[in-house]
Amino acid sequence: MGRAWGYGNAAAGEKGVLRVLDILDEELELAMGQLGATSIAALDRSFVEYPEAWHGVGRHREPEPDGPGAGAGVGAGESVGAGAAADGGAADGRVAA
Repeated sequence: MGRAWGYGNAAAGEKGVLRVLDILDEELELAMGQLGATSIAALDRSFVEYPEAWHGVGRHREPEPDGPGAGAGVGAGESVGAGAAADGGAADGRVAA
């Protein structure tokens, strides 16, 4: 959620924070509608595509089958991609446009 709640609080106190939460809820509902997802439970890795610059190979990961660690993000001992920086940029400091 970042700093949005702080800005709402500074601008209008509790009412500002509640308005920020309403806005975020509306944005989440809009984005999920654009994806065709009817619930958060309907979201999986198939909704995410990784730019080539993040991995160097331009791959799209299919959802993993249900089982131990399913839905836990990147698996234990598995990196996001060879040479990728933690902030999503390339190891040499470039960031995908």
